[in-house]
Amino acid sequence: EAVKKQWMSPLFFASQELGGQKKLMSLYMIVLYWIERLISKLSEEGCISTSRPEALWKLQGCVQSVRFYTSSVFTYLYCKIPYIYVQLITFMVKLYLVVIAVVAGSNLRLANSWMERVLPFLLVTVANCVYEGVLQIHVRLWNPLGMDVNAFPVTKYLEYVWKTTHQQLDPDSDILPSACWRASDAHSQQRVSPNVEQGGAAE
Repeated sequence: EAVKKQWMSPLFFASQELGGQKKLMSLYMIVLYWIERLISKLSEEGCISTSRPEALWKLQGCVQSVRFYTSSVFTYLYCKIPYIYVQLITFMVKLYLVVIAVVAGSNLRLANSWMERVLPFLLVTVANCVYEGVLQIHVRLWNPLGMDVNAFPVTKYLEYVWKTTHQQLDPDSDILPSACWRASDAHSQQRVSPNVEQGGAAE
């Protein structure tokens, strides 16, 4: 019980430190902050070799990289993007392109030379390319996750955070979503295999 309390105290401290943050974000940050505290505690107790200081730096660097990518994911999750603003600008640009097409079409009826007939088509082509390109840049800047609020792949990003964290903690394991089941299955097989070997040896 004393050992459990000793190792769980950093987790309690981390939960107190990060309790004021967003709830979903704090669930991930508490674990990462707990890992950082445990690494520092192991270093203070001499569990990490002092002859290789780069080991401590690499451990801290891995945790910091996971923390950075987790923060970037939740930056998108908690960003209040005005979707109606993007849709309004899109409608205005489309309407403006229709007006340009109508004006260019009316000039075709008044054209007297081949140059006057070609210019309206060039105007419509250039206007569409320029304004559609600017519109797409505008959409990406204001709404990099897509036009629909429900199109954001939250599950995919949360799975990415889980995979990254799991890979940093156990690089040799399978990091697919079914890794927990496979690990437990492999553990059960390891527990059964010694009995089988003993039975074979007895025979």
